[in-house]
Order: sequence, then structure tokens, then C-alpha cells
Amino acid sequence: MAPRNVIMKGIRTALIVGTLLTLINQWHALFGPATFRWPAFFLTYLVPFTVFIYSYRSNRHERTAPTIIQDDKPADREH
Repeated sequence: MAPRNVIMKGIRTALIVGTLLTLINQWHALFGPATFRWPAFFLTYLVPFTVFIYSYRSNRHERTAPTIIQDDKPADREH
């Protein structure tokens, strides 16, 4: 999966982003008469964590992929 420190950063990110999104999306359920939506609540925390881990793995894969070295001479240069 991912190293422990990356997972901890993902959890912290999910807690911050998830809390903000919960306040935005379920304000009326928390402070008013609306019904609290539990599935949405769990997804609000799961999605930022999943995106964080996916981004880490995707970025890591791109950095370890072989690079193609191109000629650094401009094509329109005359010799």
C-alpha cells in the first residue's frame, strides 16, 4: 500500500477536508431540522483519503517510470 507516514498524512487530510465538507453539506442536519445522512458522512471522509493515497501512488509511479531522453538541440538550428 503506502508507507505509514503517507497514510497518516492521508488521514489528517481526510479529517480536515471531511470536516469542512460535512459542515458545508450537512449544516442543516447538524444545526437544524434536517435528517443526518450517514452514508454521505462516511463518504465525505473516505473520498479525500482515497484521493490522497491515489495521488501518492500515481505520483510515485510517474517518478519511477523510465524517462525518454530527447536531443536538446533545437530542430530549426542550422549547422
